[in-house]
Amino acid sequence: MRGIIEAMARPALQLARPSGAVPGSYRRIWPQVVSVLMTDRSWRLLHALGWVRDTSGGWRILLEWYADQPERTQREDWYAYDPGRIRLVR
Repeated sequence: MRGIIEAMARPALQLARPSGAVPGSYRRIWPQVVSVLMTDRSWRLLHALGWVRDTSGGWRILLEWYADQPERTQREDWYAYDPGRIRLVR
């Protein structure tokens, strides 16, 4: 059962695709490692692939990670930046 629960773990963040992005504000970056709180309450190292500022002034972050079970599957989506749940790794 534990493997099934871990397979469904995803970032414990609000999905927020940047539809209201400020033109020209999207920043594609080299993958930056960030520590993210997951829905299974663990912290995982993920890749931040981009940042964008939306029209309300909030930041969105494009995250990439791999689901470990049942097979290693790449996942990617935009989330609202939450400094309590995303830590920049230095």
